[in-house]
Amino acid sequence: MTYDYSLYLWHTVYHFLLFLIIASKDVGSTHIYFHVSDEIDEKVKILMRILVEEVLGQSNVSLEFINIRNLFIKKNIRFVREYLIYNFLKNDIIHLNINNLKSVFVYNDTYVFIKKLINFFRKYNKKIYLVEDGLAIYRDYKVTVSELYKFLYRLVYWVKFTSFIWEFTLYDGVYAVYPSKIRTDIHYKKKYKINLRSLLKLVNRSTIERIINTFNEILFLKGIDKIDLIFVLPHSESLIDINSYIFYLREFLTKVTRENRIKILVKYHPREKNKYLDEFTHCQKIYEIPSFFPIELIYLIFQIYKIKVDFIVWDISTALFTAKELLPNIKVISNYNFIKDNMVNKNYDIIYDLIE
Repeated sequence: MTYDYSLYLWHTVYHFLLFLIIASKDVGSTHIYFHVSDEIDEKVKILMRILVEEVLGQSNVSLEFINIRNLFIKKNIRFVREYLIYNFLKNDIIHLNINNLKSVFVYNDTYVFIKKLINFFRKYNKKIYLVEDGLAIYRDYKVTVSELYKFLYRLVYWVKFTSFIWEFTLYDGVYAVYPSKIRTDIHYKKKYKINLRSLLKLVNRSTIERIINTFNEILFLKGIDKIDLIFVLPHSESLIDINSYIFYLREFLTKVTRENRIKILVKYHPREKNKYLDEFTHCQKIYEIPSFFPIELIYLIFQIYKIKVDFIVWDISTALFTAKELLPNIKVISNYNFIKDNMVNKNYDIIYDLIE
C-alpha cells in the first residue's frame, strides 16, 4: 500500500456506527477497518457493506473481518489466545505498510492484543485515538486480581497490568458522545465530541429503504405507525439469576398485553443465545427486532418513517442515551434499580447522568 491510511480496530456494530461519523469528516482519506470478534454474523457483514457504500463510498474504505474462532484459538486459554491474536493482526498491519499508517483508532483496550498493538504503534510514532465503547468510557471500571496474576500477565504479555482500563497510556485524542463526562483516569491530549444526530443526515431515506428491503426480518416496520414500548433485554450472562428476571419479564408482558392494546418491540442482546421470550414474540402485539441489528438504526427508521414511539425500557445500556440523542421525544426508563441486585456488575449509576 503506497497511500496514507487510517486504521480502525472495532468489535461491535455500535463501534461501526461511530466509525461512520468520524470517517465522514475525512472522506478524502483511506480507511481500513478491522472487525475483531469471536463471532461475526454474515448479515452484519452485509449491513456494514451497504452502509460503507451508501455513506462513505466504496473506493476508499476497506472492511476486514477477522473471526477469532477461525484462528483455532481456544477461548479459555486466554494468555495464548491474546498473544496469537496480536501476532496475527501485527503481521496483517505490517503487510499493509506501517510507514503509510497515519492514525489508529481503538475502541476497547481491555484486550491485551490491543494494548500490545498500541505499544507496537508507539514505536513508529503513530497517532492513537480512543473511541468510546459505550458506557465503559464514562463509568468506573476497576479490576481486582491477585499479585500472581499480575506477575504472569507481565511475564507473558510484556505489558504492565493496570487496575483501570486506560490507565497505562496517553492517547492523542478521545472521541465520545459526552466528552465532559469522560472518566478522569483516562489520559489524553485532546477530546472530541461525536455528534450522534449526524447519523440522521448520513443515513438517508434511500439508504434505509435499501436496508429494509435487504433484511426481511425488519420489513414489518413499514406497516407500523406507532410503538408504545421498546423493551431491550440484557445479556443473560450479566444476570446472577436469569430465572427470576425471566419471571419478572413474563409477568410484565402478560399483564400489559392482556389489559392494554399496546404494541411492544423486543430486542435481545446481540450475543444472546437464550431466546427466553420466544413464546411472547409470536404474540400479535409483540414484535422482535433481530438481535444482530443495531438499535440505533431502528431509531433512524422510526425518524424517517415517522413511527411514533412512547417508551424505551432497558437496564443499563448505551441504547438508553443513544435513544435520547436520536429520538428526542422518547421517554427513557432504566429498570436498573429494580434488578441491580441481580446484576453481575453493579457499577452503572452513570446511566442516570447520561439520560437525564
